Amino acid sequence: DAPTFLSYMKAWLVRGTQGRTDIPFESVSGWYSVWIQHLPTALGWPGVLAALAGVVSLFVFRRAEYLPGGAFFAVYILFICSSQQVIPRYSLPLYPYLAAAAAYLIAGLATYLRRQAMPLAAIAVTVGLTLALTAPNAVRCVEKDVEFTLPDTRTLMKEWIERRLPVETKLIMDPYGPPLAQSRRKLEAH
Repeated sequence: DAPTFLSYMKAWLVRGTQGRTDIPFESVSGWYSVWIQHLPTALGWPGVLAALAGVVSLFVFRRAEYLPGGAFFAVYILFICSSQQVIPRYSLPLYPYLAAAAAYLIAGLATYLRRQAMPLAAIAVTVGLTLALTAPNAVRCVEKDVEFTLPDTRTLMKEWIERRLPVETKLIMDPYGPPLAQSRRKLEAH
């Protein structure tokens, strides 16, 4: 996909020299996939918005120590957004940067409130925003934990078949079905 990315970069350079800043039509799906589907699914809308606000505040306050990470973030986001096929795992390397940007925003707000002689408001904002950003994913995580502790449906199906169907019943099997024991006689009959 690197040649495609480089061709898009050349096209954007040409557009920029012509005074055009539009995004090529064929790459809109990549931008939509990353910013509207994948990142909000992973971080939740509050997390994405806080991360973007943190990125903006990093640029406004020009923190030099964050420039290498910011450069990687910018190039990588351009790369995956210009791709024709964006798979959710492509955005995984962005999550630490977005989480750090959101944390930078929260820490900046808390520092500002402390300087304004409002220490309780600083604590409330820090705790409130942290909970608001982590709660949606924490709830989803607990829901998945509960789902994964339920009995495997293949095992339930195996038990049902062994209880309800006669031994001589012929079944069509597939590799993802219940783990039924095969007798030598049944295998030789087929």
